[in-house]
Amino acid sequence: MTVINTNVAASITANALTKNERAMSQAMERLSTGQRINNAGDDAAGLAISSRMTSQINGLNMAVRNANDAISMVQTADGAAVEVSNMLQRMRELAVQAASETTSATDRDALNVEFEALTAEIDRILLMILSGMVQALLDDPFAFPVGAMHHRQFAFEKILIHGETCCFAYSWYLN
Repeated sequence: MTVINTNVAASITANALTKNERAMSQAMERLSTGQRINNAGDDAAGLAISSRMTSQINGLNMAVRNANDAISMVQTADGAAVEVSNMLQRMRELAVQAASETTSATDRDALNVEFEALTAEIDRILLMILSGMVQALLDDPFAFPVGAMHHRQFAFEKILIHGETCCFAYSWYLN
């Protein structure tokens, strides 16, 4: 800072120069960051609002990720259910074909090999589902927060998978 003691015009000019330097520095800071508010001195209330909104945006982004995880889990379970259903239908066709009196013993053996392979595949799918993410859902309800606040959740109440009876069901709710 320049020190001028006696010249009043020079003092006024020096004060104006200092003021302009501060304004220029603030303008350069805003231009370089692309933000109107860079610190609490710019606008304390605006900074508080901006911080709260940034926090809400981050919460919503995480909620979107959680919702996508829940959707993926349901799609995985649904895909497994569809595949098991298709296999069960094929197993029914094989059983009906094997029950026909026109089917020879050799043909029945071939049908039985396919039937057993389908049974093994169903067991493999159920084991994969049970050992994966869905295992957590078998005992307790499982919730995915899907809102900026914790009270908005996508929750699974039950997932039932029984290999012996080939039953696969789940229920969910959004609160």
